[in-house]
Amino acid sequence: VGGVDRGGILVRHEADLKSEQYADRLQPGALVEERQLLGHRLGYALLSGAGPREGWVTTEVASKALLVRSEKRPSSAEADSAESPEAKACKAKTPDVYALSDLHTDHEANMNLFRDLPSRPHDVVILAGDISDNLQCLRETLQLFVDKFGHVFYCPGNHDLWLRPARTWKDSLEKLDAVLALCKELGVHTHPKAVGDRVLIVPMMSWYEGGFDCEPDIEDESITPVEKSMTDFLICKWPFGLSAIDGSLAEHMDGLNWDPPSTEQFDVVISFSHFLPLPELLPEKRFLFYPPLAKAVGSRALGQRVRRLKPHCHIFGHTHFGWDAVIEGIRFLQAAVAYPRERDTRGFSLELCADDADVVGAHVAGGVTSPMLVYDSKCNRFPRYRGFWSEYYAKHPRRPSDVCWSYRDGRDSQQVRLAVRQLVHDGEVVDDEAIERILRTGLRVGS
Repeated sequence: VGGVDRGGILVRHEADLKSEQYADRLQPGALVEERQLLGHRLGYALLSGAGPREGWVTTEVASKALLVRSEKRPSSAEADSAESPEAKACKAKTPDVYALSDLHTDHEANMNLFRDLPSRPHDVVILAGDISDNLQCLRETLQLFVDKFGHVFYCPGNHDLWLRPARTWKDSLEKLDAVLALCKELGVHTHPKAVGDRVLIVPMMSWYEGGFDCEPDIEDESITPVEKSMTDFLICKWPFGLSAIDGSLAEHMDGLNWDPPSTEQFDVVISFSHFLPLPELLPEKRFLFYPPLAKAVGSRALGQRVRRLKPHCHIFGHTHFGWDAVIEGIRFLQAAVAYPRERDTRGFSLELCADDADVVGAHVAGGVTSPMLVYDSKCNRFPRYRGFWSEYYAKHPRRPSDVCWSYRDGRDSQQVRLAVRQLVHDGEVVDDEAIERILRTGLRVGS
């Protein structure tokens, strides 16, 4: 690092040159690690020397380099001196990692689930989006977790960027800035961060796109297009040129991500997003109450990002299904709280049942209602869970060309859900003929 004539290099909190600056400067001779490079703006982490432990600096002014690349690595003593007391304390213990998505705490019944969380001051919790569109409710929820966990990680979901009331922000990107500023104020992590010596957590910003859906559509006149049915298209607003339909918004949101450090030095790498990185993480359209949902759940850019990272586990949310599957050598897990009414009407498809009864929250009938253990540091393992649809697809291949919709007109939706539940419970293939047979002959007592 240069900047000798000015007492060091000015450091700001964000890449934006108008963002808040730190009181201290990055001092000459400091060694930093590149986290993200945007033109001449560098997001860094301090490895040795004096200055803010992380931030954004300008690498070049009037063709004069302020920072130069170096093969030098800090000595153990230098690296240790650059660490905060909190970081040193954290390294004394490898954390357990917990996760939840789709908390929807603007429903009081959901907020009450988290008012008395057990204290886990050394552990990590991942909150994979859709907490609330109300900023005060979001603040209260995040604070509940900050008060109990050593590290809270979060990425916004679609509900978090709804504009209600509409006049507060000019668009959903400005709302996103407000959400991220709140996270920064509360100490909630929204960028990649190492926790201890062994664990790396990587949040991934994303949005859905129509091109993510690559399976045949259900043809039914009663089904309206996704842009006319989903609330996002009514109360999210984007700058000109950005759209969830053509993929431009998904690309823009993906471009907001920080590149994580090299994963080679970590034993445990866990990434997370609100949206789906792979189409295989959603039931086939014939099983969906609203088949066009497939066009508003995931992002190809997100899938590519996950594949490049190759984490041990990726947490996702959005679709409100309990899910635990391994695809392309990566573990994918969804632990969605969802809406109270969903836990009442289809809780079986939200449940995650642990193979090990000793796991915290191993099985709660009706759905996930407390943080699920993702990584157990004591046993150095990722507990295995059984989700309704992920277990089905572990035994039966997808048949996307079958477009006979289970919920077509004339059928009682709750009776269809129960028929599907019975077929999966019995280990049978779920198809329209089997559903019709059960609807015609009657459901078993206790289904």
